[in-house]
Amino acid sequence: MSMPLNLTGKNFCETIGIAYNGQILQSLRENKLVDFFKVGKKYMYPVEDVKKVSDKLRNGEISIKTNDGYYITINK
Repeated sequence: MSMPLNLTGKNFCETIGIAYNGQILQSLRENKLVDFFKVGKKYMYPVEDVKKVSDKLRNGEISIKTNDGYYITINK
């Protein structure tokens, strides 16, 4: 089975291995860590950004933290 070119937010999070949460995705968009576009009310994310975000999490360049909600911290 081939990988689609773009993923929904839920599929994006599942592929990275993190919980699906709109605040996490919004924080990724606000910090310009992912490219995205909208189809109707859904945000779509390019498959290439999965590896980019996953590598940044694994290398400690970004962190996902909670404090009355989720947010992204840029460490480097």
